[in-house]
Amino acid sequence: MIILIFILYLLIRIYPYIFSSIPLGYDPGLYLYLWQKYSEIPVFHFTKLSNWLIEVYPPLIAVVGKIGTIFFSPESLLIPFSFIASVLLFVSIYKYSKIEFDKKTSFWILFLLTISAVQYKFWWWYYVKNILAISFIFFYLYFDLIKSKWKWVFIPLVVLTHQPTAIIFFIILIFKKKINPILVFILTFVSYYLPNYETTIKPFLQSTVTTVGEASGTFYDLSEAMLLMIPYLPLTIYGIYLSIKRKTNKLIIKMTVISFLIPLFGLFLSRRFIPFFDLFAIILAGYGASTFFAKNKKFIIIYIVISFIFMGEYIRDNSKPLILKDELNEIRLLSDTEEGSYILVADNEYTPWIYGYSNRKTIAPGFGENDVYWRFNEWTKFWMSNNRNEEIKLLKKLPKPLYIYLGDNQRQIRFKPVGSCFERYSWHVYKFVCN
Repeated sequence: MIILIFILYLLIRIYPYIFSSIPLGYDPGLYLYLWQKYSEIPVFHFTKLSNWLIEVYPPLIAVVGKIGTIFFSPESLLIPFSFIASVLLFVSIYKYSKIEFDKKTSFWILFLLTISAVQYKFWWWYYVKNILAISFIFFYLYFDLIKSKWKWVFIPLVVLTHQPTAIIFFIILIFKKKINPILVFILTFVSYYLPNYETTIKPFLQSTVTTVGEASGTFYDLSEAMLLMIPYLPLTIYGIYLSIKRKTNKLIIKMTVISFLIPLFGLFLSRRFIPFFDLFAIILAGYGASTFFAKNKKFIIIYIVISFIFMGEYIRDNSKPLILKDELNEIRLLSDTEEGSYILVADNEYTPWIYGYSNRKTIAPGFGENDVYWRFNEWTKFWMSNNRNEEIKLLKKLPKPLYIYLGDNQRQIRFKPVGSCFERYSWHVYKFVCN
């Protein structure tokens, strides 16, 4: 049965690529840019990359891409990499749940993981480093349960893969009250993050302080996520009840509560902790389901059929890529512009795609190494002033040759590329020709 669930788990992730070869989510272009840039420098020179790349990407993801680009082009790695991360998550939870619980509970946990809309959307957004880091946590927990020394490998892997997941992991280690793993965690953290404080810890702390009390991070709001969790949330509550009654699953209950409170009170990157809450809730739901359906076997088929219908409808409505194939092909054609050209992205909706696929320098609002020419109020003037003289004045401050990308999905702005200073290069691209 586990093999059938695993096949289903993969099939619902293969489904979108039957209709489109465009990588799903918002981040693929940024991963592509990271791997392209890292392929140009020696492996031990990761911190020589642009500051924003070091800020956004801990080194493990970069190293994996670096190794992969020895054998494949960076672009050809994008889709397989997301599948590998998803497989590792499934396997890690299977290994953990098989030892921590019984086979029936493991079955229900993996089934609920498969039909979870929250986990599917998590994968759809291409949050690969998050998914990898979570899988490393469960591999650690598995090897810890069987008292294997392999557990030590996964402590630095979590720390060097994703900072918010490392926070969750550190809390887990504290609850487990084992001093040596905590020391290894701290040693790894200090070895990498402290020497690179300005580009790793400081930006994270700044974003944490400025977003306390409000939802931050790109994902569902907590209320939206909980609506999507309705197929198994009652089982989670039942699982908590059974756990308290039987005095089991104390760690998972604690982590469920903590990962719920972080988005509830709008703490650091709050929305991005919702998939953690969903995953811990799934484990408790699986625990509850194994007992409930053992006593109520007549409901099993009904529940599974309803779950399939729910997930099928969700996938049908939420599996399209963020960008059309024609637009992505047009962005690729930007590599035919003059060497050293700059592409101005009028909306961050297209920032990752221009970065990853244009092979040109990207100027994007509030993002990347080239956002040094305009202050935020100047971006606002460019978007909304509708003053042609002001727009031309701002564009003249940017380096040349300069192209402007205006996509179909960007927000409404008042800037229009009309007049003698603009030449149409392609359907969505204009060249600024006034010096």
